[in-house]
Amino acid sequence: MKVRRAEERDIPRIGELLLQVAAVHAKGRPDLFRAGQRKYTDEELKAILRDPMRPVFVAVNEDDLPLGYAFCADATHHDDNMLTPVRTLCQTGIIRTRFSAADFRLNRVIRLANTVKY
Repeated sequence: MKVRRAEERDIPRIGELLLQVAAVHAKGRPDLFRAGQRKYTDEELKAILRDPMRPVFVAVNEDDLPLGYAFCADATHHDDNMLTPVRTLCQTGIIRTRFSAADFRLNRVIRLANTVKY
């Protein structure tokens, strides 16, 4: 499985994966989450993909179809009471629910994301 930077052509697939996540949230907490909705619209995803401080990575199969994603945020904590001013890459990620963690290792995405120069 290959991990690469997400591109605009991946938006439809990322949208499908976002719907899977939203369905889990809506089922578990219908008082907080609306069924059939997702966190980001296509326009919001386009803006995120263009933002160099918010890199998105996808794990793709041999047909270059995204099976999972990692949304990242490049952050440096200046003037923080507790944190040192070290550059960090915070992330959230998801895998397609029919695949197991053994099929898509999010840790690989996170390790890659932390070493990529972007």
